[in-house]
Amino acid sequence: GIQVDVTFPLLYKLDCVQKLVLVLESKQREAGQTVCSRSGPHSFKCHTPSISAGDDTVAYLKVDNNILSLPTFTVSPDPVVKSVNNTNTDGYIEWPIGGARELVLNGQNLDSVLGIEVEVGGMKVPIKVTEDHIILTPPQYTALREHRIAAEKGYRVERDTSDPDKRSHELSSEYVAEVVIRLGKWEHTAGRLYYTTTRGGGIPYVAIIIPVAGFLVLIILLTYVGLKYRRSQRTHERTLKEVRMHMEKVEMRVANECKDAFTALQTHLTDLQGSLVDIPFRPFSDFLSNVLFPGNEPETRDLVARLSAPSSKTVLTRQLSEFGTLLMDKEFLQQFVEVVEADPNFDVAYKCKMASLLVIAISSNMKYLTEVLFALMERLIERFLAKKNHPQLLLRRTESVADKLLTHWLNYCSYSYLRNHAGKSIFTLFSAIKQQLDLGPQDEITFEAKSSLNNEKMLRETIEFKLLSGMVRDLNKTEHPVTLLTCDSIKQAKRKVIESVHRNKPASEIPSIESFDLMYIRSGNSPTILREDKAPVVEGWRKLNTLSDYKIEDNCPIFAMIPLSTDSEHSSLSPNTDRRKASFLTSKRYRSKGNLISSGMSSESEHQERHQVYHLIKPNHDITETDTLLSTKMMSEVFLTRLLSTKGTLQPYVDDLFNSVFMARERVPPCVKYLFDFLENQAARHSVAHNQAHTIHTWKNNSLSLRFWMNVLKNPHFLLDIDQTPTIDSSLNIVCGVFMDSCSTSDKGLTKDSPINKLLYAKDIPRYKKLVQLHYEQVSAIPKPKASFLEGLPPTGLNSTVAVAELLVIAKKYEKQLKLAIASPQLNRRFTTTLEPKLTSQIMV
Repeated sequence: GIQVDVTFPLLYKLDCVQKLVLVLESKQREAGQTVCSRSGPHSFKCHTPSISAGDDTVAYLKVDNNILSLPTFTVSPDPVVKSVNNTNTDGYIEWPIGGARELVLNGQNLDSVLGIEVEVGGMKVPIKVTEDHIILTPPQYTALREHRIAAEKGYRVERDTSDPDKRSHELSSEYVAEVVIRLGKWEHTAGRLYYTTTRGGGIPYVAIIIPVAGFLVLIILLTYVGLKYRRSQRTHERTLKEVRMHMEKVEMRVANECKDAFTALQTHLTDLQGSLVDIPFRPFSDFLSNVLFPGNEPETRDLVARLSAPSSKTVLTRQLSEFGTLLMDKEFLQQFVEVVEADPNFDVAYKCKMASLLVIAISSNMKYLTEVLFALMERLIERFLAKKNHPQLLLRRTESVADKLLTHWLNYCSYSYLRNHAGKSIFTLFSAIKQQLDLGPQDEITFEAKSSLNNEKMLRETIEFKLLSGMVRDLNKTEHPVTLLTCDSIKQAKRKVIESVHRNKPASEIPSIESFDLMYIRSGNSPTILREDKAPVVEGWRKLNTLSDYKIEDNCPIFAMIPLSTDSEHSSLSPNTDRRKASFLTSKRYRSKGNLISSGMSSESEHQERHQVYHLIKPNHDITETDTLLSTKMMSEVFLTRLLSTKGTLQPYVDDLFNSVFMARERVPPCVKYLFDFLENQAARHSVAHNQAHTIHTWKNNSLSLRFWMNVLKNPHFLLDIDQTPTIDSSLNIVCGVFMDSCSTSDKGLTKDSPINKLLYAKDIPRYKKLVQLHYEQVSAIPKPKASFLEGLPPTGLNSTVAVAELLVIAKKYEKQLKLAIASPQLNRRFTTTLEPKLTSQIMV
């Protein structure tokens, strides 16, 4: 409740009043009363009784036994004041000594009642009341201290009905003042103020601690920044010094690389012309087999094996004989080819197979084969030009049986020319490339080489190595000179050793490197068997052992070929194992994936984790920016001088190849002249008016250069009994590209952004183009060859009966279509009769 002062007029005689009671009644008949106390002759002081809040309430006074009505009262809910939350750990509100700021107390129903008073340390302070807040300004410490001193002396500065003992506080250097809210008899302590100063005043601790702490933090921060800056400066200086040292190393390596390239440009390979004792040509049957069936699929190998069987082991049935006779009928053969080509499911691979079988089946009559071929070519040209295709695209791709027959016909008729003339230049170029590659490091895994003619397969690292000129003892204890490199892998060393022992022998007669072990005879020590896969695995990588890993430092080291030891990785292969078979068996141990090789361990430890193998250069997967900055690896453009030196060394052999291919007209193969005359006649017959000279030139390129020469140059092992490695093959690809660009009529403009492989021979191609153009003009000028050039050609050496049997299988598949396509009734009856007996051709056991 609140205090209510009741004052009566003077006319009232209140001396005899014994008891005055204040009564409040609500509409809910709830009543409350309190006894009033006399405060003067004509006044009383009353406290309102407790009653529920609600609507207006009736109030009256009981004066002894009389009732005196009073004005209506409005009852409001009791105010609620919340304690202050922003206190320190001890529960005090830290307050500045000078005050000068407001303290806000939160609550509810604060403005609905009158008479709220607030005391701070027993000193009443002015307040401002709103609905939810009480805003007050606590006294300054000096005013509060004076009030406390006066209170201790018994003086009351402000009227207060509370117990003085409750308001007294012990004076201390860190003063505490309670914040008390009063409303009538109701009292609430909202918090305690904490003055952090001495009795006599001074600066608060917070005002001292915060600047000192800030200053210390600033000092620490500046010290840290200074140390960090100094450390970064030292790191920068150290890195700069290392970069300078690495730059000097790179400069030295660039200088050495340029010097080596310059030296290579001034030196030449050993004269190979005089060292070629005998060129290892393959027999005609092997050459033709390689050309007709170049694939290595199981089905192809099985067919070649059956075609290679002697005729005496093949049963020639009547059905095969009659079908062979049908194949010699020009009308039937043409219809056979057209029916097969009309089937969209008969893809290019089957067309190539059919063309190869036709060559074997009817090669006994080359004149007839030539007539059929060019009859098919006439139909092919007619159909091609009828579709309004660009004339220069004719014969660009192999899309028909006639296309592939033309390729086989050229190979068949040109074998003697290759063997007597161009084959020597091809073998000389191959040997020169091989010798050039053997003079420098070659990576066995990535097939990159220091002296490669192919920019994409050039070894872009400076590999330190030494030349080892020593001796090797073969299995018969005969010594042979051998030249090795310290960076050679064991397999590369064994290959060079076996080639030195069996010098000038065909590759098929040289034992496989898997058929023996190589032993190093160290002077004064026990011999060491050289192993390639005995290096430890480090972080998932294993480096192939090289000769340098065995510390071979003798001026003239001695090696020995020994039979396979029992613990050798190839001990399961006998010394007489076929070279190709041994190579196939051991090659399964390595599987290429880009430039990386995932290798398993030996068969005894297949359960172990697979790892990656490298030879000269370990691929870098995780390269940081610092590693890149400090790397001594040079830009790939630095090594372009190697290409120039390799190109300069091989230039005479490339020139000799072009001169032998595009030779004088009196040595042109008759089949080339026959083909060129046919193409010229077809161009005139069909009135090819769009740039006729270039069109005929392009037809000749597509038929001769693309189909014949490119196949021989890219695959010299078809013609020669040699070991063509991927490293040699990558360099041969560049020569083939130069060959094609030289035969082309288009002039491709080259810039500095053109591929390096194209720029390498940019100055030579115009000269070669003139040579090709002159050759084509000379061929056109020579007399037409006689038909006798088709006579006297060597037999295929392959089983024609098996070829006829394979063709008969195809004919049976298209029996219905053939019967509808054959116009002649007699020929149709012959074909029907031929298909009646059951096919019984087989290889005799």
